[in-house]
Amino acid sequence: MKQVMNILGRFDEIEISQKIGILFILNKIYLNKDLKADDLAQKIGIQSRFVAPVFETLYGHRFKELTNMYRVEYAKNKIEAGFLNHDTLEVLADSSGFRSLSTFLNVFKKETGKYPYEYSRSYLSTV
Repeated sequence: MKQVMNILGRFDEIEISQKIGILFILNKIYLNKDLKADDLAQKIGIQSRFVAPVFETLYGHRFKELTNMYRVEYAKNKIEAGFLNHDTLEVLADSSGFRSLSTFLNVFKKETGKYPYEYSRSYLSTV
């Protein structure tokens, strides 16, 4: 924790949050299947060893957890827009940044409590 405070003391916490926000929200960096903490560290200008503690301090999540949360939100938006009416789960998983369908299904279920087709059916029944 002391290391995190040191890194956040050397860098402006707001500046780091803004850089991460730009990368995740505007640039959708989470869609990159090969995204690693080292890549993010380089883009925001900190040492890679500080990525995990910075994420846990600023967001209360690990880098991978937050990345997967953004990926699931992206997939949910695609589902709500009718993506599964014309494409497969494999294509959805791939376009959402997941390396495999099984990882996508497991993470989606963990985040939403439902598998993608269940989510799609429940969403369509409320529209």
